[in-house]
Amino acid sequence: MNLCYFKGDIPNFGDDLNPYIFNHLMPNYKTGNSNVYILFIGTILSEAFINDHNLGNKDLKKIVLGSGIRFINKVPQFDYSWDFHFVRGPLSSACIQSSLKKEIKYITDPGYLILKTPFYKQLKADKKYDISFMPHFRSLNQVNWKAICDELGYHFIDPSEPDVEKIMLQIKQSKCLMTEAMHGAIIADALRVPWLRFKCFSHLHEQNYVSEFKWSDWLYSMGLKHENINLEYSRYIREFENRVKLFKLDNIKKNKIISKIKELNISSDNFQLSDSKLLETKTEELEIQLKELIKFNL
Repeated sequence: MNLCYFKGDIPNFGDDLNPYIFNHLMPNYKTGNSNVYILFIGTILSEAFINDHNLGNKDLKKIVLGSGIRFINKVPQFDYSWDFHFVRGPLSSACIQSSLKKEIKYITDPGYLILKTPFYKQLKADKKYDISFMPHFRSLNQVNWKAICDELGYHFIDPSEPDVEKIMLQIKQSKCLMTEAMHGAIIADALRVPWLRFKCFSHLHEQNYVSEFKWSDWLYSMGLKHENINLEYSRYIREFENRVKLFKLDNIKKNKIISKIKELNISSDNFQLSDSKLLETKTEELEIQLKELIKFNL
C-alpha cells in the first residue's frame, strides 16, 4: 500500500507523523497491493491534493483513515474507488455525507495513535519548561520566534525539526504548550500537556476559513473549547511588507508580538485538555481501525 500525505519543501511535524506512526504500528504497509492509497493525517481531502497525487484514477483504491476536508465550498466528487473508514471530525463527515448521500464515520485525528507507539510506552520525561511555544511551520520565516521566546522566558519548539521523537519529547517535558500548529495541540493533548492555541501567521498561508475549519473539525471531535489568543497579524500588513522592505521591520514585528503576549497576562486557566476517558475511548477506536487495515493488507 502507499501512504499518501502532504510533503512540503521543509519538514513539518504534523505531516511527518504519517510515516512515523505507520512505520511503527504497520511496518509492512508498503507490501501488498500497490494500487491502494492510504490517506491518513492531514487536511488533504481537496481537489488540488487529489489531482497532484493522481488520486482521480478510478483504478486506484483510496482508503481514508482520518483525513479532513480542506475546502468546505469545494468538496471533491468522490466515487466508488474511495473507501471512507473514518474521517477526522464531524464537519468533514457532514461535508462528505452531503456529497455521497451516505453516512460517513468520524473518530478524531489519527495523530493520537502516537500513544500506541513503542516510543510513548517507553517515554519518561521530567518537566523542564514552564511554557513551550510552537509556531506553524509556515510561520518560521516571518519573525525570529527563538528571540521572542528567549525574551518571554519560553522554550521554543521548531515544527520543522525532522526528528519527530525530539519534538514529542520537548512537548512532554513542558508544563504547558502555546501552539499555532494544530498537531502541536493534538500531540500535547495526547501526552496530557495542557495547551493553548495562538493565531498569528498561519491563516495567511492556508486561508482563514481553512484554518478555522480544520481546528473546529478536530475540536468538536474531542469536545474541546474554541479558545485561542489572537496576535493580530493581518493579510493587509503582509501585503504591505511584500512591497516595502524596511531594515527594522523584523524588530518591529518581534516587539509587537512580545508586547501583545505580555498584555494578555496568560495564566494556567487559559490552557485546556480533553477528557481522559474520551481520549482513551477515541484512541482505542483509532487502533481498531488500524488493525482492520492491517488485516486488509495481508
